[in-house]
Amino acid sequence: MSDDAKSPLPELRPGIRIAEHGPYLVSGNVTLTVRVPVLDARRESVAWAAGAARPARATYVLCRCGHSADKPFCDGTHTKIGFDGRCAADRAPGATRRKVYRGAGITMTDDKSLCAGYGFCEPHGSVWKEIAAAADPTVKARLRLRSRQRLERVSPSAPR
Repeated sequence: MSDDAKSPLPELRPGIRIAEHGPYLVSGNVTLTVRVPVLDARRESVAWAAGAARPARATYVLCRCGHSADKPFCDGTHTKIGFDGRCAADRAPGATRRKVYRGAGITMTDDKSLCAGYGFCEPHGSVWKEIAAAADPTVKARLRLRSRQRLERVSPSAPR
């Protein structure tokens, strides 16, 4: 047996490759950590928290189609459903994608193409419904407070 045969496999550099119309191929002995939304008293998503960590592995094959029964891992479902993995991001200017919501003395814009579906814009679409009810001083105050809280999370130095 040669010395080459006795040596361990070379370390894989950390990286992510994307299989055409298939999964993410993660290499490099990385640890996967579950991230879970942190909810406030109103059950609204306000931040991320680290959850359980999975032991480091040389490689992972992670679902990209969203239909695996073993998420976050790929179970091959993408081949059964004909997953089209081409990047289809909307490259139009933001001004053409944003929808304007007007309420009494308050206006909100929203670009749904940027949504990842994690509930940080209010659960169940409530902010969109509340814009229509902004004539109610209680609703307007709640909307302004939420807006200010979100600005503070994005930029701690944002003016109040």
